[in-house]
Amino acid sequence: MKVVEVVPIARGIKKEKLHYFTSDSVKVGDFLEAPLRSRTIIVRVTAVLDAKDLKTEIKSSPFALKKASKIKTNVNLSPEFINSAIETAKFFLTSLGAVLQNILPPKDLFNDLITASPKTILQIQSNVRADSMVYQAPDVDRLSSYKSLIREKFAKNKSIFFVLPTTISAQIFFEKIKNGIEQYIFLLHSGLTKTEASKTWKKALGEKHPIIIVATSNFIFIPRSDFGAFIVEEEASRFYKKDQRPFIDSRFFIEKYVGQIGADLIFADAMVQSELIEKLNTHQCAEYTKPSFRLLFDNQAKVGLFPDKDKKPNQDPDFSRELMGLIDLNFKHDEKMFIFVPRKGLSPVTFCRDCSNVVRCPNCQSCLVLYEIGLKTKEKRTFNCHRCGFEKTAKSRCDICSSWNLQAIYSGIEGVLKNLQKKFPEIKFFGMSANFKKLDNRNSLKDFLSTPGSVLVGTEMVIKNLPARIHNVAVLSSESLFLVSEYSASESAVRLLLFLRSLAEKRFLIQNSELNNSFLSPILSGNLLDFYEAELKQRKILGYPPFVVIVSISVFLNTKSKKTLDLLKQDLESYKIFETEKKIGRRQRSSILFKVPISDYPNKKIQELVEKLSPDFEIEVNPSSLLI
Repeated sequence: MKVVEVVPIARGIKKEKLHYFTSDSVKVGDFLEAPLRSRTIIVRVTAVLDAKDLKTEIKSSPFALKKASKIKTNVNLSPEFINSAIETAKFFLTSLGAVLQNILPPKDLFNDLITASPKTILQIQSNVRADSMVYQAPDVDRLSSYKSLIREKFAKNKSIFFVLPTTISAQIFFEKIKNGIEQYIFLLHSGLTKTEASKTWKKALGEKHPIIIVATSNFIFIPRSDFGAFIVEEEASRFYKKDQRPFIDSRFFIEKYVGQIGADLIFADAMVQSELIEKLNTHQCAEYTKPSFRLLFDNQAKVGLFPDKDKKPNQDPDFSRELMGLIDLNFKHDEKMFIFVPRKGLSPVTFCRDCSNVVRCPNCQSCLVLYEIGLKTKEKRTFNCHRCGFEKTAKSRCDICSSWNLQAIYSGIEGVLKNLQKKFPEIKFFGMSANFKKLDNRNSLKDFLSTPGSVLVGTEMVIKNLPARIHNVAVLSSESLFLVSEYSASESAVRLLLFLRSLAEKRFLIQNSELNNSFLSPILSGNLLDFYEAELKQRKILGYPPFVVIVSISVFLNTKSKKTLDLLKQDLESYKIFETEKKIGRRQRSSILFKVPISDYPNKKIQELVEKLSPDFEIEVNPSSLLI
C-alpha cells in the first residue's frame, strides 16, 4: 500500500496538499479520483510514499486516510503547465488546486478527455522563451492575416491554437476561419457533449498533420508538442477573467505557459487593453504588426442631443430629434436599424419624489430595476435586483418616508420598446435581451432580418448574434457606459461604441447630453492614440493597473472575522488601506482594498498573510469594481 501526497483540482479548499492511500501502482503526475467530504474530486499526485515508513504518523493522525483510485490515462500535465499554474496562484493569491480547477475543463469532461487520449501522444518540449506580441487591427484584417500565418506555420510543420473567451465567440470564429482547412481544424468548448468533445479530442491528438485548434482557454492543456503559435483572440474581453472565486484571469496563465514552451504568443483585438499598450511602450512585448491607431469608417457618425433644451416638456422624453429622424429615414428606405440600450427592464432607477430616496435592494444595496413582468414570480410590475436576484412588487412605499410617490427615471429596453411602438405605430420593432425567453429572442432576430424598414432594440448580449453589417445603428444613454465603478470603464465603453460603429453600414448615431463630450472623441474621429495616452496618464496619476496591483479582501463580520480583519490591517499598515462596510440583508460585510507597486508584486508577506485566512475571506486581485 502507498500513501500519496496530492494537489486537489478543486476550488474552495485552503490546503495546498492532501493525503490518501492507494493500492494502485502510481507515480508523480498521475491523476486519481478521491473522496472529499460529500463529493469526489480529481487530484494530481505530487509525491508517493511507502505506508510502511509512515506507520507512526498514520496511527497518530487525528483522521483516517481515505482511499484514492487511479484514473487510467496516457496524459500528464507538463512541468511547464504546473509551473505556470503555480505562478498564477501566487499572483492571484489562491491555491494551486483552485487554479487547476479553473484552467482545466469541468471534472466529468476532463476525466473523459484524459481517458480518451491515445496511447502514443506527443510530449511538450521546451524551447527558447519567446516574447509575447500585440496585434491591434480590425477584425477583417486579422482574419486575412491569420490565413497567411496558417500557411506559414503549416509549411514549418507547426500547429496553431486560437484561444477565444466564450463558447459563442469560439463557434463564430471557427465558422469564419475554417474554409479550406476543414480537415485540420478542430473546435473545443464546454458546450459540446462529452461524446462530441472526446471524439474531437482523440481526432486532434491522432492527426499527424499540423492542426488548428479553436477553443476556450480550459482546453489549452492538449498534449501536442508541435504548436508554433498561440493566439488570444478578443483579448480585451472581460470573460477571460472569472467573476467568482478565485477570480483568475486566464490570459495571465496563458502568457506564462506559452512563454515557457517557447511558442509565439499573440494578443489580438480591434482595440487591445491599455495594459498591453503600456507593455509596448516599455518594451515588455513586441508588435506583431504596426498597431492600427487610426480606425477608418465608411459610415456617417453624429451625436443626437438628449435631452433637447428646445423640446416641449411632454414631447418624447427618451429620444432626440436626430434619433426619431433616423428611425423615420430607415423606414422610408426599407433599411434595417439596430438601437443599443445599455439598460434592462422598464427603468433602471426609481426614486421617491418626496424624500429623494432611491429604491434599493435590501440585501446588497444595488438599485432595483423596474420590470413589466417579474423575472421570478411573473407578477405584473416588479422591482428586481440584477446582483442578488431579490424581487418585490412595484406596489411598494418608500423605505424612508413611506410615501407612494415613486418616480421611475431613465428607460431600460422594455421602456424604450414601449415608447417607440407608441411613437411609431406603423413601424415593426423587435426586442432582444438576456431577460427575454431564448425562443422569443431567436424569433425576434429572424423576423427583424426578414422585415424591411424594421428596428431591433437590444442590450449587449445581442451584438454577437447580429449580421456583419446593419444599415443604421444608434446608441441610447451613452453616458451610462462611462459611469461604471471600474478603473477600465472608459476603455470598455470606447471599445463597445467603436464596435457598434463598425456594425453601421451607412449611419451611426450616439444619443448624448453633450455634443462635444471628450469621451466621444475617439468614436467620432477613430483616433485611438490620443485616447490611450490620456487613459494611461490618468491611471498612473490615480494609481490603477498596470502601474500598481490592487488587492481586495472582503468578509461577512462576526466576532472572529472582525478580530482577524483588524489584525490583518495592522500587518498591512505599510500600505494605504481603503475600507468600506455595507449591510447585506441582516449581515454586515466589510472590505479592505490596498495597492501594491507592480515592482513589489507578487509579495511574499502578503501571500503568507492570505494563506492564514479562513475560506470565509474573499480575495480578489485587480477587482473590476472599485466599489468594494
